[in-house]
Amino acid sequence: MAVVTQQAEQIPKLEERIKELATTRDAVRADIDALREQVTILTLENEVTALEEEVNRLLSEKKTLEEKVASFDPPEEVEDIEEAAN
Repeated sequence: MAVVTQQAEQIPKLEERIKELATTRDAVRADIDALREQVTILTLENEVTALEEEVNRLLSEKKTLEEKVASFDPPEEVEDIEEAAN
């Protein structure tokens, strides 16, 4: 009888342990989902920052090149062709 009593006492303890583990599992899964979402957001923010920096560099280079082009006087041949076209 003692063995049956011991086994009967184990059942509620095991059931309680199962509930605790299930609760912990669910909480950990929720944490993992939140962390995955945070990683995705941080990764996308890094990509945005990198692309913004690249676009700004390219725009700066474009502006510099446009200013250099504008600083040159057009060759006389081009002026002559433009005058002839008018």
